[in-house]
Amino acid sequence: MKILVVNDDGIQDRGLWALAEALEPLGEVRVYAPDRNYSGAGMSVALTPEFDLQRAAPPDGIRTTVPAFTADAPPANLAALGCAIGFDREPDVIVSGINPGWNTGVQGYVSSGTMGAARVALDRGFTGIAVSHAPQSPEEDKRAIAAAVARFVAAANAHGVLKQPLLVNLNTPKGFAATEPARLTRPARFTLFESLRLTEPPIVDGKRITVRVRYGNIFDGPGSDDDETAALKAGAVSVCVTDPFTAQVMRDAPWPAIARAFSPAVRPAADASAP
Repeated sequence: MKILVVNDDGIQDRGLWALAEALEPLGEVRVYAPDRNYSGAGMSVALTPEFDLQRAAPPDGIRTTVPAFTADAPPANLAALGCAIGFDREPDVIVSGINPGWNTGVQGYVSSGTMGAARVALDRGFTGIAVSHAPQSPEEDKRAIAAAVARFVAAANAHGVLKQPLLVNLNTPKGFAATEPARLTRPARFTLFESLRLTEPPIVDGKRITVRVRYGNIFDGPGSDDDETAALKAGAVSVCVTDPFTAQVMRDAPWPAIARAFSPAVRPAADASAP
């Protein structure tokens, strides 16, 4: 299996390297990530005909020999470059993350750089997986999440679904542990802007107007009992699989079995292909 690992938080982010380290045993892995933080970049692109790629090494404490490259370009650009030159053919999957902070909601699928990098896979005809964890999660959570993602990718590959242009959005709850349940969910509402409010009256100083705001929390507003935020509220992993071209949400077989592979307490990794 050929796996492209990308992110929007920059080449030195430890969540990126935790994924690379965990996925390395599954096959041929490459890392392509921006040289700085591009959070919120969505699928923005640098329409330049030339990129200067630099080789990169993992941060201290990460033990992996995965080749890694970086450039001053948005996440989607790096993902596309990795697809074009990272392997001797198209990768089987793009895995993007681990993003520090949840990415939920249909509009979030468009604005998030983590999601934008994963979405590059769709137009190239295969699956993109975006991975996010709770804000300020500890290092041990990142490693546990990365290991769970590796089991999930192995199960998806065994079921033969990675060659479909699907977007998989994985969000893990606070205090993630290897035994957390995984729920197949639907996209939630995106309340970041929907619930934006002023924190104080505008301050007018001549031509300058200073406006201080509070962004919406993802748990603000109405939701449904089977959406992404409902799973996170319950302390469960949210697995949201969509086909953006048809607006379908995938919840039928084989996805329940693939989602269960996120937890080794349910099925060992070696048996992840079982229905």
